[in-house]
Amino acid sequence: MLQPANMALWVLKREGGFLKAKVKIDKVIEENPRSSDGLAALFLRARGYEGGWYGAIDYELAKNDYKLLIENKDKVGSKGLLGYARVLFKEENIESFDEIKRLCDEAIALDGNIKARALIGFSYEKFNKDYASAARYYLSSFLHGSKWGLGFYSSAKIRDGKFAIGLVSKIAYHLMYPILNIFDRSKSAIYYEKGPRAKGRGC
Repeated sequence: MLQPANMALWVLKREGGFLKAKVKIDKVIEENPRSSDGLAALFLRARGYEGGWYGAIDYELAKNDYKLLIENKDKVGSKGLLGYARVLFKEENIESFDEIKRLCDEAIALDGNIKARALIGFSYEKFNKDYASAARYYLSSFLHGSKWGLGFYSSAKIRDGKFAIGLVSKIAYHLMYPILNIFDRSKSAIYYEKGPRAKGRGC
């Protein structure tokens, strides 16, 4: 038997029924929001609001759900912290930089979240045009298990005017990609859907 939250995801994947899945997700959350299934359903709903799975993107509703996950970080780890920070990043408000970094730093301290390291790098690039700082966080993400980190690092180095190390690391990234893919811990690379150099970045 599938657990309720997993059943919702099964409907979402097998039937393409995003709205059907949301009905099940809402029911699980209403019954016991702090149970393991309730928290899993809360995460699915937040991602749905963030990605527009239910018809339209709604960052405010996504942030509300991520806040609840943050309150239960002892059970779910850094998922809520990263999710909230990612939504702030997508909202493209430069004044959110400090809060994004704070949330990501907390996620890293909590469970070493490698995607939070990359998101700080994206934020340094996007809001501050600080490619040197971005490169440091991308490298940290790579050294902690993200294959994408090395690719982001090489691009940031090139944008920072460090062409030699940028090109060498870019070549190394492409040559080692099949091996890096075996050991990658990041699973995905889509952090946001719009903005400069948006394709291929991620979470």
